Amino acid sequence: MNRRGTDGYRGQARHLWIVIVALLVSSSASSQPTPYQRVQRAPSIASLIPLQEVVFNDGNYALVDNKSSFDKQKQKDVEATCPTGMKAMSAGFAAASGAGEPREYRVILSTPKDNGNGWKIYAAFDISGNLLAADFDWELRIHLVCAKLS
Repeated sequence: MNRRGTDGYRGQARHLWIVIVALLVSSSASSQPTPYQRVQRAPSIASLIPLQEVVFNDGNYALVDNKSSFDKQKQKDVEATCPTGMKAMSAGFAAASGAGEPREYRVILSTPKDNGNGWKIYAAFDISGNLLAADFDWELRIHLVCAKLS
């Protein structure tokens, strides 16, 4: 083989080794996490469950908001619980989607909890014949009014 041909193969081999080394370095830098690291990075169950928010509380009255998951599930329920020492007086509700309040839902039940310290709302999306899912993502919201009874 002539000199030019041998140098051509050596040059290609050198470039190939540079690419292999670069791939090895990048794969070790972004290596898969250990099982322990994956568990540490995974969201906790508590972070997946919507948390209610106490919007106002002066010790005598409180306003508590909560919401269901935001998905295509046709039937939704949501509840809110009063701060300790308070009882539920009334509750309001709303539905929300990416395009505002959907018109196609209906509230099936709105009732205080058995112990009187919270409220539950059940609703269903009605527009389509599909029994399992709505036509778009939506959520059910509850707004609870609580009071301290003496």
